[in-house]
This record gives sequence, structure tokens and C-alpha cells, in this order.
Amino acid sequence: MVSGSAGYNAIYPVKYKHGWPGIFTGENQEKALQRALADLNGQGWRVAATVVDRWSFWRRLGSALLAVVTLGFVVRAPNVLLLTEPNR
Repeated sequence: MVSGSAGYNAIYPVKYKHGWPGIFTGENQEKALQRALADLNGQGWRVAATVVDRWSFWRRLGSALLAVVTLGFVVRAPNVLLLTEPNR
């Protein structure tokens, strides 16, 4: 899930559920970030920086179309990018 080779920094995108699945599971940005941090720590990475993901018209349009076609059951949106480095 982390892109990068051993010994170098890597980028990890965090996504959280929108729509009906997000409502019923109580998903929000904080829970998605906590889940990602636990996953990264388990893989031996630590977070060096956090960056808000860049807004893209085409990505938002595609996500909106997917939400309409699936009646809101499949919607995932980018949240933040975590820049990681290996634990030493």
C-alpha cells in the first residue's frame, strides 16, 4: 500500500467512505486517518508529514458520477497524503 522502496520516503494516500456506507459505519476523516496510521505503524513506517490532497475537478466529477450510478453506495474520496519514512 505504500509506494516507495525500502530506505526512502513514501507517499500513502488516505481515503474515507462517503455516502451510505460512511453514514452507517460512522466513517469520518479522523477514523480514516487513525486506521491508516495504525496500518503504517504495523508495516514499519512512521509519518514524517501530512499534506491535504490536491483538489481535482475530474476526480470530483468521476466520484460524483459513481455516486449517482450506485445510488450513493460506492463513494470514496481522497482525504490527505501521508509522507512516510521507515522506522530505524
